[in-house]
Amino acid sequence: MSKAAQKRFKKELGKMLSAGRHWEWLETLEKESVVVEFRREWQEAWQTLARRALRDSQHMEEFLMRSSALRQRPDISEIQFLFLLKEIIEKDEQGEKLASLKG
Repeated sequence: MSKAAQKRFKKELGKMLSAGRHWEWLETLEKESVVVEFRREWQEAWQTLARRALRDSQHMEEFLMRSSALRQRPDISEIQFLFLLKEIIEKDEQGEKLASLKG
């Protein structure tokens, strides 16, 4: 990729992130295999999405659906919790285990 193309690519990524299009941004990073170059921002984007998911049921549904398309995930406690929750939901179709949880 030429310097001009790299600059344009970084500018587009910056626009996506500042516009709050975190899912598109994460998908683009994985598609272009540049997660390592943007590691700090990548973790911040995941953390932002996890916090949204924990606050709002619509964001939770979106997180559970869109996160499965992404292969790389950070080692953040909120993310681990959400994926554990997703696993419980998918395995327990009647919701018995989830309903029995307290706290």
